[in-house]
Amino acid sequence: MKLSVQLVTWNGAKYISHLFASLRAQTHADWALHVLDNGSTDGTAAVVTAACTHMPVPVTVEHREQNSGFVGGHNRLFSQYGDADAVFLVNQDMMLEPDCIAQVAQFMETHPRAAACSPRLMRWDPATGEKSDRIDTLGLQPYRTGRVVDWMHGHRWEDGMCDFLPHRTAVVHGGREECAVEVFGVSGAMPCFRAAALRGLPGECGIFDEHFFSYKEDVDLAWRLRWMGWKAYVLPHAVAYHDRTAAGPDGEGDVAAAQHWKTKSALVRRYSYRNHWFTLIKNAPLTPRVLWFELKKFAYLLLREPAIIRFCGQQKLLKTMWNARRAMRRARRAHPIELARWMI
Repeated sequence: MKLSVQLVTWNGAKYISHLFASLRAQTHADWALHVLDNGSTDGTAAVVTAACTHMPVPVTVEHREQNSGFVGGHNRLFSQYGDADAVFLVNQDMMLEPDCIAQVAQFMETHPRAAACSPRLMRWDPATGEKSDRIDTLGLQPYRTGRVVDWMHGHRWEDGMCDFLPHRTAVVHGGREECAVEVFGVSGAMPCFRAAALRGLPGECGIFDEHFFSYKEDVDLAWRLRWMGWKAYVLPHAVAYHDRTAAGPDGEGDVAAAQHWKTKSALVRRYSYRNHWFTLIKNAPLTPRVLWFELKKFAYLLLREPAIIRFCGQQKLLKTMWNARRAMRRARRAHPIELARWMI
């Protein structure tokens, strides 16, 4: 399987040495690395250029003056180097265990109905390099209210835990039996996508919807791949570590969500809320439960942060999202009942 690894960087100089050390240590050598720096101002571009000179695999590096966002950066790389069978997106704040890429590549090669897979992502501290036993994410979990969260975020990982996870299936790696866990979708922190699945989505020509810029683009893509009948998996035996700068709320209720909302920057709040709207309009069943949950949030923001409502109320973009919904309904291959079984 021809594998392309993509990295989009932005003001992440403190992470680069950790990430590239883990990439150089990979046991799998049949891949190429493509890097795009998105207008960093903290010296990241120079650090990346120096790190790339010591890579044991083919590398391309591009530096851009303007920040095109997580979405624009990865779509640009995919348009230039998307002739691979699979594309593996690596965030700058990651560290990979040495066999991580090998296990992901093997899984994608032996499971042709998998559009996406991800390693088990754990937390780490870049200040000390210390690895945590706390889970960052095991994939995306949708709720009947329309919310989608990182599954098992903050829980402690323990040996044998895989035996108790739902939707697990046996896979063989290195002569031993391991498990893979089917999930609704995978986090954008470190996903591997089958290129043919991405190209088969209606109305899209990249990895993510360009209208999203950053935030929630992975949720939108998870929905679209599911509507087209594809599957997604997390591989607990493949491990990487993530210093998440935008972790989700600790609880599942309205109060926890509101408290977590206050910790986000104004920029993150604007794009996160707007893109959540986009995702719902394009993909989700607009049930009374979804509409009631959204009405409560709308009323809260209308009183507390009306600027966010104005930012979201771009009529042309909302119409574009609704047209995308109609296109997906015509092209979909999965029945709504199939997607509803993932919601809790």
